[in-house]
Amino acid sequence: MPGCLPLFVRWLKGNHLTRETSSDGGFQETPTTIRHSPDLSPHSNRNGERELDAPAATLNAHCADGVTADDELPPPPPYQATPLETLPYGDEIETEAILEQSAIPDKKCNLGSALLEAIREGHIDSSVKMLREGADPDAKDSYGFALTQAIRGGYDLLATGLLQRGADPNVKDSYGFALTQAIRGGYDLLAVGLLQRGADPNVKDSYGFALTQAIRGGYEDIAVKLLQARANPNAKDSYGFALTQAIRGGYDLLATGLLQRGADPNVKDSYGFALTQAIRGGYEKVVTELLRRGADPGVKDSYGSALTLAKYQVG
Repeated sequence: MPGCLPLFVRWLKGNHLTRETSSDGGFQETPTTIRHSPDLSPHSNRNGERELDAPAATLNAHCADGVTADDELPPPPPYQATPLETLPYGDEIETEAILEQSAIPDKKCNLGSALLEAIREGHIDSSVKMLREGADPDAKDSYGFALTQAIRGGYDLLATGLLQRGADPNVKDSYGFALTQAIRGGYDLLAVGLLQRGADPNVKDSYGFALTQAIRGGYEDIAVKLLQARANPNAKDSYGFALTQAIRGGYDLLATGLLQRGADPNVKDSYGFALTQAIRGGYEKVVTELLRRGADPGVKDSYGSALTLAKYQVG
């Protein structure tokens, strides 16, 4: 049988041929077993005789049954998911039943992975139950933290629950900080909750500062809360200063608030000075506040001098 050839080769390695003189003066070959020194390794028995390793023993058994090495072995049994692995996909009743099992190994640790999957799948009830059972509110995987994933998914109430359970308000993943992601999503109550729990109001990611992102997004209430939390009124990113961005956006009350909190009235970006931008926009209250706060009335940029622009606006 071709499948038994490896066994024959193995037998040859354990024996050698000796040449003895026959009665007619010729030679005959006689196999002689090689005696090994006692070896008590896992591949030897107590008498020092070597045993076949597991693959050879398996092949020997197949050969005895008439099965060759080319025959297919039976397929492995199908994978059975653990109870915790099914949590993100179960309904509320199934989730509660699984969580009540006290004999789940590494329950507390595994709940974190199940929580992240449940958040991505949008199973809020399951996520809440897992938090109550002790899932780590700071759980993280390649998609980010539980908190940031909840924010991106639009689950602001769940994100608030994570904060109440002790989630770090300053976590950051590839999409930015929890605070900046909440701002871009327009979740003003969540942004306030993050600030109340210690989020840094001056964080900056690839989209800019928390304050400038709030201004560009038109979230004046969030911008005010950031200023109240001591965000830098002179924050600047690739779009300009917080003050000039507020002026261009037409948020005159916010621009005034920035000046009241210490914004420099003479800042200039690629669109010109704060004063000239306010004049071009027709924001009289902002112009008045800028001048009152020390803006230079003689400034001039590529659009013209402040005086010329003011005359043009008047008439």
